[in-house]
Formats: sequence, C-alpha cells, structure tokens
Amino acid sequence: MVVEFFFDSYALFELLEKNPKYLPYENRSFILTIFNVAEVVYFVLKDWGIDAAREMYQDLLEHVVEVDEETLLSAVRLRHEYNKRKLSYTDCIGYVCALRKKIPFLTGDRQFHDLPNVEFLPA
Repeated sequence: MVVEFFFDSYALFELLEKNPKYLPYENRSFILTIFNVAEVVYFVLKDWGIDAAREMYQDLLEHVVEVDEETLLSAVRLRHEYNKRKLSYTDCIGYVCALRKKIPFLTGDRQFHDLPNVEFLPA
C-alpha cells in the first residue's frame, strides 16, 4: 500500500470530531509516530473512556513508523530553528518523518502553515 500522508495529532483529532474539512482524508492511507498515538489515545481516554482509548491504540498501531536517530536529531534541529514558534517535539518529529518519506504533513496547526510539504487545513 502506498502511504499518502503523515497525519499529525491535530489532523487525527479533527477526524475523530468529524470536522467536515477533514472528512475527505478519512479513508486515505497515513502514517504517524508512537508519540502521535500517545497524544490521540490521551484525548480519547479523556473524552470517551478507557475502552475507547484501548481500541484507538490498537487501531493506530498499524500506522506507526519507527523514529530513527537521524529523524530525531533533525527534529531537534527544526525545533531549535523555529524556537519562537514553540513547536512540540511530537510535531517536529512527525514533520521530519513526512519530509523524509516525501509525503505531505497533514495538520491544522498554524505553526506549520507556511512550511514546505505541509497540507494545512485550519479547523
């Protein structure tokens, strides 16, 4: 299967909330990191409980890509370069993963709106 997107946590939250802007991406192939999984599972736990959180965790595992040393170091450099934007490590790691895989980084996070390789959809 060809992977079409990197879904950051923001995009996954919007899909879970059935935001109409994000629904065209609902059945698209995607990847994410275990850090994104943690953010999304926390959101699901908080709003829908432990059973839904466990189910979400299991559903997302098949989309997780490993974060290697070079990706991690590049993400740290990115965060440092854009330190005034207060980017999270999770988002920086995901963005670098998308760049390295040559797939769009789907997000609604305004901190990324003007960066290359970003498919930006504000909520």
